[in-house]
Amino acid sequence: MISKKNIFVCYLFTFMFFYSTFSFSQESDTLIFSTDFFRNPDPAKISLEFNIKDFQRNKSKGNYNSVILKYENPEGQTISRNMKLKARGEFRREFCNLPPFWLNINNKGKNKSFLNGTKKFKVVTQCHDSNTYNNFVLREYLAYNILNILTENSFKTRLLSINYIDIGRKNKSENYWAFMIESEEMLQERLDVIPIKLNKIQFNQVDSTATGIMSLFQYMIGNTDFSIYGRHNIKMYKLLPRNKPELIPVPYDFDYSGFVDTHYSTPSSKVNIPNVRTRYYLGICHSNKDYLQTIGLFNDKKTEIYNLINTFDYLDIKERNEIINYLDDFYLSINKPDFIKKDLLKTCR
Repeated sequence: MISKKNIFVCYLFTFMFFYSTFSFSQESDTLIFSTDFFRNPDPAKISLEFNIKDFQRNKSKGNYNSVILKYENPEGQTISRNMKLKARGEFRREFCNLPPFWLNINNKGKNKSFLNGTKKFKVVTQCHDSNTYNNFVLREYLAYNILNILTENSFKTRLLSINYIDIGRKNKSENYWAFMIESEEMLQERLDVIPIKLNKIQFNQVDSTATGIMSLFQYMIGNTDFSIYGRHNIKMYKLLPRNKPELIPVPYDFDYSGFVDTHYSTPSSKVNIPNVRTRYYLGICHSNKDYLQTIGLFNDKKTEIYNLINTFDYLDIKERNEIINYLDDFYLSINKPDFIKKDLLKTCR
């Protein structure tokens, strides 16, 4: 005969089992932004419910707005999470109708190992409501992915299809493209690096190979809106262990590049070129051997880069052909016998 004590223990064990299972599944719902999130090439579909009018009115103040993020998990369940967002960016925060934003995932109180301690993610948005600005977002997303092909020293991204639901306008909804950028904490864990916040970084402090790849990539996409010395649109990291002296530059924000070619983009005031489509090299001076090694990498990756663009069906064929033509000019240039002397050594730092 089973005693009352044994029955009680059995009920208690069963209750604890179901409670722990339910609790785990609820916690795992937050893993929409897991470390695997940025390895998936397919767009993530999410909805954001917030007062967009208030967000637009207060975008320059740097205040967080409450937002409800909803998504569908692999089991087909709609998951809802309370989060916060605020506008970010120097120019785009003021210029854009819907500027890029920080998405704060309310990670406070969770295990410090959760997403490597990430509290917020950068989201790059469609600046204005037009097909042209839709293409700008997708082009910038491709720029990040090209750099991913060339080097691991780059931020991973995930394409987003966002349904914006404006609770201040009777839940009016609009769907736009965007993309999320891997957090610094996740990049640091992936590359085994620590962040360096120093300004006025000298070229002899940075890793020659990593900087050479980054600089030729910036030349490739026609971007002069960056600076190693002032850490402008560049994050600096040091490889572990700490006794490795060279710094690794990781660039971001490519909307001022000729590759993206936004209406508002202009070249850096430090260079004398007519427009952002004109390439200008702002990298470090290297030996011909080092330059040729870097050029060799870009040539080796050409097929993979072109395949990325040609199979990116979210841009129409006209846009993709325009991008390919722009890169054709780059590859034609870097394989000319006088390219290093004429285009790199002439303007290198």
